[in-house]
Amino acid sequence: MISNYFSYYLMKGEYKRFIKAIYHHKETQSNVLFNILIENQTTEFGNKHNFSGINSFYDFRNKVKINNYNDFIPYLEKIKDGGQNILTSLPVTILEPTGGSTSGTKLIPYNRGLKKDFIRGIYPWLFDFFKSRKSILKGRSYWSITPSTIKPYRTKGGIPVGFKDDTDYFGIAGKFLKCGLIEPEGLESIENHDQFYYRTLLHLLRVKKLSFISAWHPSLLIILIDKMQEFKNELIEDVRIGQSRLEPGRKFKPMKKRSDFLKSNLNPKTIWPGLTTISCWTDGSAKMFVNRLKEKFPEIEIQGKGLLATEGIVSFPFQKLDGKILSIRSHFFEFIDYQTQDVKYSWELEKGKFYTVIITTSGGFYRYNLHDIVEVTGFYNGVPLLRFCGKEDLISDYRGEKLNEFFVRDCVDLIIKPLNLNPDLLRFRPVEKKTFQYELEIYLGKTIKLTELTDLEKKLEQLLCKNIHYKYARDIGQIDPVRIKILKSDKKILEKYIKELSQNRNKLGIIKPFIIN
Repeated sequence: MISNYFSYYLMKGEYKRFIKAIYHHKETQSNVLFNILIENQTTEFGNKHNFSGINSFYDFRNKVKINNYNDFIPYLEKIKDGGQNILTSLPVTILEPTGGSTSGTKLIPYNRGLKKDFIRGIYPWLFDFFKSRKSILKGRSYWSITPSTIKPYRTKGGIPVGFKDDTDYFGIAGKFLKCGLIEPEGLESIENHDQFYYRTLLHLLRVKKLSFISAWHPSLLIILIDKMQEFKNELIEDVRIGQSRLEPGRKFKPMKKRSDFLKSNLNPKTIWPGLTTISCWTDGSAKMFVNRLKEKFPEIEIQGKGLLATEGIVSFPFQKLDGKILSIRSHFFEFIDYQTQDVKYSWELEKGKFYTVIITTSGGFYRYNLHDIVEVTGFYNGVPLLRFCGKEDLISDYRGEKLNEFFVRDCVDLIIKPLNLNPDLLRFRPVEKKTFQYELEIYLGKTIKLTELTDLEKKLEQLLCKNIHYKYARDIGQIDPVRIKILKSDKKILEKYIKELSQNRNKLGIIKPFIIN
């Protein structure tokens, strides 16, 4: 489509600037930091932390402590009330709710500067992506737009809350990109999950030249394909008559030939022969769903997304490298060594080590701890390549055991992988009856022998005891040994679980089914 080519060429400039920056890694990061500090030195936060007196990385580290979201709440309250020049000199144009994966919903301030930060990572990713997959430009794309549990509103100071959809991050190229998108109207306001799935599928099935799908979590696409089979007769008929049975007032162009074709060809490969690539999360908690996604979309490339949070973009896929490249033109990055707790700059990282990500952005979050753990998988001309591993601050702590999601999932992976179990779902949950213990629920389509199960429990217990807090709680009898339950999964196990999680989270499509819950 012509609009796709326009967006592609609009992204070329940022791609070239990123390529140039790769060869000046430290200088690029220095420019990013000091541009942010100079721009915001007269703000309330800048005055308090003497931004005008910061002349080096060392000064910045000493004048500004590492912050969590709660540290910014007093400033955000003033912004919500209409305050100006609080965290940034640029006015806040919107407050974007997070997915709330480890806490309640947080509101992240966006201004023109932070949008540019995202563009400096998104454009190089997409240009590089399309450059090696030009056939995608000839078709249409589906970027998942998912219902929010937060109704649109404005703060006391008149600031709107929430982007309409993901393409709001894309700037001017997004306007052209949207021309080629499949966009079912009104999806962002739907509260009924089945209605959301049905309307999405109805629009997708009417499209012949689908070439690219972008979603956040793979579970969304897995459920969509399951729902396609569940509603197939109704969907095919509605394609034929050009009307949705769930919403009789919505009418479309009747497509009798398409409907007849779908009757005997209802699988992704034949429905959308031009579909070549799916972009979604493949690391961290999403990893356990990738094999199931591949089963639903055989012969389709699955490209893992980089680490992109509501607060900022950390990394993105680049040139099919082993790991996602650090978005060095977007924000200023620091990293806490997971073992030593030493703070490192991006040019000081070591391959094979794990780090927690700290970002300073144009949006007013300074030395902000994302609590995302990444592994350095290598380097590209000195720029780190990262793999997202898990959340540091998603912790289960009932008896002082302090088990975080990253550690638990690593332990579970070590016992599951050798068995090639390929579970449909994993849940690690506290259970308190007469005593307190943890249970690992493994949802499978098959069973394993009891002797194997006992061995698994012993192995998992040994691994968990590498956490000194858990071992201490076990030693003094506060926690009983871990149990493992093999549960028979049904076709709707994932759908039920996502629905359960979405009751307390922001958007259906960005739910992250962590192992701890």
